[in-house]
Amino acid sequence: MSLKLNHDAIFIADSHFSCKSKGLLDYLTSLFASPPSQLILMGDIAQILLGNLKNSIQSNIELLANLDRLEKQGTQIVWLEGNHDLFLHKIKRSNLLKQTLFIPRKQQPIKAIYHDKIYLLAHGDLFLSKRYELYIQTLTRIPKLLEIIDYLSAGEIYSELEKKLECKMIKNYPLGFFDFASQRIALYQKYFQYPFHGIIEGHFHIGKKLTLYGIQYISLPAFYFKQEGNKIATFLK
Repeated sequence: MSLKLNHDAIFIADSHFSCKSKGLLDYLTSLFASPPSQLILMGDIAQILLGNLKNSIQSNIELLANLDRLEKQGTQIVWLEGNHDLFLHKIKRSNLLKQTLFIPRKQQPIKAIYHDKIYLLAHGDLFLSKRYELYIQTLTRIPKLLEIIDYLSAGEIYSELEKKLECKMIKNYPLGFFDFASQRIALYQKYFQYPFHGIIEGHFHIGKKLTLYGIQYISLPAFYFKQEGNKIATFLK
């Protein structure tokens, strides 16, 4: 698929919304007065959100309600699954975000067009290690099992998992950015043979960009730390 990016698009990555970190609610509320035409959510928007579990929907209902209001005001929402927010298309069963375009991990990166240039968009947890890939693919293949476990435990297992993740420290990644960006560009080039002009991803909580070999690599900052979205006009010039 190919996504057309609008001139006023706002990108948000890695907000890790939870009962202990609700800054995203205030930011979304600030958009109500003049909603953007497009909001791109780059994954890990919640600290844990499993769209197929009612308990998870309820824990994140304030976040989902604010996003739903923006959608009803005319904002196109595109939500790429991360490793903390999965099975997102199931959210529609709760009559929320009925028009949102959810992009599962297996369909990432997606091709996006901006000013006649091609950018690859992904949460960012691609090409990491065989061990990580086995873990995340196994997790994404068992939605029904998770629903059964949640039902049989009356939500207690999910609640315990939620408490543990809420206590998990969110970190910045202290990386040598030039070497890191070079490696990420090389990995994308290896797996995607067609030409592209840039890569936009989250996951790593870096907030830097670099142009190398004619390709722009953008590692979005974590909203969790920055507490504001990223307007496309400010980072794609």
